[in-house]
Amino acid sequence: MITDTQVMKISFICAILGIIGLIVVVYTYQAPHLASFSDAKPGEIVSIGGVAEDVKRIGETTIITVNGTKIVIFSVDNNIKKDDRIQATGRIEIYEGKTEMIANSIRKV
Repeated sequence: MITDTQVMKISFICAILGIIGLIVVVYTYQAPHLASFSDAKPGEIVSIGGVAEDVKRIGETTIITVNGTKIVIFSVDNNIKKDDRIQATGRIEIYEGKTEMIANSIRKV
């Protein structure tokens, strides 16, 4: 018969292994990198890089145009300016018939 102490040890070991597994998955996952959104489907998570052709700020929303495609960032503090080289990862969406990215992360490269 398994004692309470043995069940707690097994649970602790499983929890630690699960956390290690999640860390490995998070640090090894890479979103597909695209030069443009023509190949992407709505809802897909992708990464795109390029030069910021245009940057507009409307309240806490920033809209950046890269390779002719809009990247939308909500409530993210960023200092992206026109002509900055950037890398963005996010979800593809269709808005008013046009493809855009809702960015989860964006950084200068």
